[in-house]
Amino acid sequence: SYLPTPLRDRLLEADNRHCAYCQTTQTNTGQPMTVDHIVPQVQGGSEPEVIPQRRVFINVKTMLLNCSCSRTRR
Repeated sequence: SYLPTPLRDRLLEADNRHCAYCQTTQTNTGQPMTVDHIVPQVQGGSEPEVIPQRRVFINVKTMLLNCSCSRTRR
């Protein structure tokens, strides 16, 4: 999912630079971090939303590329 760089950086900070699924980091695995919808848009999920004053991101999270790829195969 596309997020402008400043929002992507804020999401990474909000997630403490950890994958939402396996809770490890890009540094530990060497895998790049990606941004993914929690509920895919094709299944009725919304565009990513941000509530800046609360550092809350709606329907989007960070995950490692391997976790993202394995999630799409389910």
